[in-house]
Amino acid sequence: MAAYIVVDASVAGAWSFAEPYSSPAQAVLDAIEAHRVIAIAPDRFSEEDLRICQKKTLPPPAGAGVSRDDAWARFLEVMSSPIVLLPSDELHERAWELATAAGLTTHDALYLAVAERWGAELWTLDDVLCGPAAARYAAVRDLRAMAFPH
Repeated sequence: MAAYIVVDASVAGAWSFAEPYSSPAQAVLDAIEAHRVIAIAPDRFSEEDLRICQKKTLPPPAGAGVSRDDAWARFLEVMSSPIVLLPSDELHERAWELATAAGLTTHDALYLAVAERWGAELWTLDDVLCGPAAARYAAVRDLRAMAFPH
C-alpha cells in the first residue's frame, strides 16, 4: 500500500514555476502521479496555491511576470493532480496548539496537524516549517536538504 505524505503549497509552487528547487519538487509530483504515495493536504492548500500563482503574475523582482492566463492554467494543473484535500475545520484546534507552541502560522500548522493525524511525512520548502517545526517535529521533511525517497 502506498504511504501517505503531506505536501504544502511551497512544493506545488516549485512544480508549477521554475524555481531553485523545482527538480526535487518534481520528484514528489512524479511519485504522486505514479501512485507510489498518496498526497494529502488541508483544504487551505488550494487558496495558498492560488496566491502563489497570483504573485507570479507580478513584474520582477516581486513576481515572475507570468501572464494571468498562464498562472491560472498552472493553478488548474495543480488542482487537477491527485492530491486529496482534507477539511481544515476538524483540525483547527490542533493547528492552534501547534501554531502557538512552535511559533508557526496557523496556515503552516494545519499542514503539520494533517501530518500528525495521518502519521505522514510533511514535505515542504517553507523556511519556517523547515526551521522551528523541523527541530520539534520529526514528520517535517525539508525538500531542500534531502532527496524524496518514494
